[in-house]
Amino acid sequence: MDHSDLAHRLRHVSFGKVQGFGPKHGTGVLLSDIFGQYRAAVQKFLEADEGKKFQGGESVLDNLSATALMAQDLSIKRHGNLTFDAIKTATADGYTGLSLQHWFTKLCLKRNGATVNRGGLEGADYSMFEEEEYADVLRLLAQFPGIVKSSFRSLESSTILAYLFHLTHLLSAVWNEEEDDLDQNLTQLAFYEIIRQVMENGMQIVGLAPSVLA
Repeated sequence: MDHSDLAHRLRHVSFGKVQGFGPKHGTGVLLSDIFGQYRAAVQKFLEADEGKKFQGGESVLDNLSATALMAQDLSIKRHGNLTFDAIKTATADGYTGLSLQHWFTKLCLKRNGATVNRGGLEGADYSMFEEEEYADVLRLLAQFPGIVKSSFRSLESSTILAYLFHLTHLLSAVWNEEEDDLDQNLTQLAFYEIIRQVMENGMQIVGLAPSVLA
């Protein structure tokens, strides 16, 4: 086949081995079998959670199950071996897909419908960023465009996942659960909104579906 005009534009991409599931009756493993195990693990987590972190019916269960499965897959470097472990991913703690959805939901609820008045940003009080914990988050946010470019060049989704996990880790150090009236604190509102937007963009780039699951 004479497609020399296309041949030089093609790139061979290799992947590591997938482990954790054996063939089903000699016929291989179907995606529905894998998803079913993740769905069962997430359902067990939700029953124990009793609506503390996530609320909803079957659609929420399906969303979280898909996120748990995809995040585990996408967080492994292409040449690394992937071991499917549904139990390990069925938690909102640590570096999991459920953790990303949990933090995205918290950010959306924290905003509570308030919008950033961009006209007031010039005269806002930014003294909060003198604290090292807040400055760390800002420095990481500024790296997002470069992270996306690096991920695109290397074809590594794990670069973006590692970035998002790092972002939520730093966010936890400055998160104030009792904080109210963000519409009256423009700087804080803009800070959380930027993080929410970066998380949404990052999750969408790798194929995850950021949702408010509460």
